[in-house]
Amino acid sequence: MTDKEIRAAKPGEKVKRLPDGTVRGLYLEIRPAGGKSWVLRWEKSGKANSIGIGPYPDRTLADARALALEHRRLLLDGLDPAGEKRKEREAARHEAELERATFGAVAGEWFTGMEPTWSPRHAATVRQRLDHYLLPPLGSLPIAEVTPPVLLDALQPMVKAGHLDTAAKTKIIAGQVLRFAMARGLTAFDAAASLRGALPAKSRAHHHAHMTHPKEIGGLMRAIYAYGGDFVTIVALRLMPLLLLRPGELRSLLWREVDLDAAELRLDHAPAELDARKDGRKLHKCLIVPLPTQAVELLRSLQPLTGHCKFVFPSARTRHGGKCERPMSENALAAALAAMGYAGRQTPHGFRHMASTWMNEQGWPADAIERQLSHEPRDAVRGTYNLSQLLPVRRQMLQAWADYLDALRDEKPA
Repeated sequence: MTDKEIRAAKPGEKVKRLPDGTVRGLYLEIRPAGGKSWVLRWEKSGKANSIGIGPYPDRTLADARALALEHRRLLLDGLDPAGEKRKEREAARHEAELERATFGAVAGEWFTGMEPTWSPRHAATVRQRLDHYLLPPLGSLPIAEVTPPVLLDALQPMVKAGHLDTAAKTKIIAGQVLRFAMARGLTAFDAAASLRGALPAKSRAHHHAHMTHPKEIGGLMRAIYAYGGDFVTIVALRLMPLLLLRPGELRSLLWREVDLDAAELRLDHAPAELDARKDGRKLHKCLIVPLPTQAVELLRSLQPLTGHCKFVFPSARTRHGGKCERPMSENALAAALAAMGYAGRQTPHGFRHMASTWMNEQGWPADAIERQLSHEPRDAVRGTYNLSQLLPVRRQMLQAWADYLDALRDEKPA
């Protein structure tokens, strides 16, 4: 067959197939519409097989013969040319997918798939750690290039800042993304697994500085009542020792959760008004908090100032703008204690330890103390107690504690 013969060949009513005559099995197919293309045909185990080589004249006679000979050599080696061609296409597709598969793209796909299975609070935490810690250094890298040294470098800023717990939890998220990529064939290994023992371990002990000696507590209470800062902060400081709330629960308190006539707080475990990431509460269920008379007086004194806001303790910045759209800063109470000279000696969270120590020493029921601390009971039977069954004793307990603090504050230092 020559180029002249190919150009002169005319279509018929059916597909015409002209043999090359030089390479066995190579044919020029001419369709009724006039299109011409090359095809290699062969038999294997009595079954006819074929593979397209390309259209003429884009694929010249010489090119078609050369490609057909390559396919014939594959046949001699026991390989299937069509199968090899599919493998080449798949490899090219995979290569293109790998180029597009950056850590950021894969992390986004993983997060989208997992988010419906998580609580809003957990999803917000994972999203924050991805956006703040992993995507800036790794987001644009092909995920196959996220090696152990690369991931370790990404975690180092958290380690150097002393945020060891955050670094460990962020490494876990990175490992989940990388294992998702492994399942997709986008990377061959989980770099996070290779970092086991590479990050400094955080101490298991989590000490919240607090005082237990009556004279020290009395001095602290006098300092709190002498504090001359912002009035909203003053009220929050004076309430903090009384109620055994976590600092986040106190600062995010909503006026709709306050019933001064009943002398109670009814804390929602996940109020819609709060940002799940920044203001998430650790309550597993709603909590009723009885208010001692001192707490009721403090809240009534604050009501004229912030009663129009949704937050009892709104941020000073948004409060002065009239919007009251954010709660008090999580550092406000700690900063006030530091300004009074109690940095390292008393933390906002430490008031819970201070109160529970005294209550246990005074013989108050352990169930009532644990309920007031909003700890989930480990014993399923004890966990069946209804909140209302413990409310009277908790009311008496908190009133006794508030009166004790007043007595210590009123004592004249020796």
